[in-house]
Amino acid sequence: MTGLANEEYFGDATAWNITVIQTSNCCAAGREISLKVGDGEVAMKKTGIVSLVLGLMFVLLVDAPARAQAVPKVMRGTIIANSKPINIPTSAKGFVKKLRRQDRKVFSKNAEGRWEIHFVAFFKRPLPGEKLGVVVLDAKKEPVAVADVAGTKGQKTLSTHILVDTTETPKKKHILRVFYAKGNKAIPLAEKQIILK
Repeated sequence: MTGLANEEYFGDATAWNITVIQTSNCCAAGREISLKVGDGEVAMKKTGIVSLVLGLMFVLLVDAPARAQAVPKVMRGTIIANSKPINIPTSAKGFVKKLRRQDRKVFSKNAEGRWEIHFVAFFKRPLPGEKLGVVVLDAKKEPVAVADVAGTKGQKTLSTHILVDTTETPKKKHILRVFYAKGNKAIPLAEKQIILK
């Protein structure tokens, strides 16, 4: 999946004053890997407890808050997810409707036997710092996939995908959550219930 043109994922990203940063797919058992990408850095982890694969393909960062396109109010705190890359509309007309048409709740395993979840998260509030996290929690509230992502203060959206190798609770509700840490507490920016079949 690496090497796809940005337009295949996001259309004309400049229409929404966003910068698309490409990252690589990678994972490692029991250690953290940091990838330097342009001016940003993406850190990915794979835990030894649960077999999972993390894949961050694209990170969507909002330009300086003063110049950025506002997140539609009805989208704040929501996540649009699909098993295929999300096509970001390039105009304001029908933006929410076009995104919601792509939204899915149920995910089946792909040809490699993993669940691949592409998503665009619209934050409840701008990111107050420079780090955020992505987690998929199973029905027992245990993480089955985790990623730490470097962001930009004031960032309002995130577009990426995550791969999940295994879950102990298939066919039950899972939570896809984007959050930031405040002390020892995870503060949700956006979340969605999904089902991994």
